[in-house]
Amino acid sequence: MRVSFSVRQLDKLADLSIGLGHLFFGSTVIPFLFPVIDRPPFTVLALGLGFAFEFWTFAIWILEGGRK
Repeated sequence: MRVSFSVRQLDKLADLSIGLGHLFFGSTVIPFLFPVIDRPPFTVLALGLGFAFEFWTFAIWILEGGRK
């Protein structure tokens, strides 16, 4: 069974993915830059940045596929 989404639904999914990327980026980079808050280990920073870039890449992939 194949599920097809409308362009509007794909745009909303891409917006959600972009928002999650911003969330991961902000929650890992800001505390790392300002150690007064609570400096996470470098592995947490790397994982957070990895997740952020994955969500942003997923959003781009959705937008490119949904407009064809």
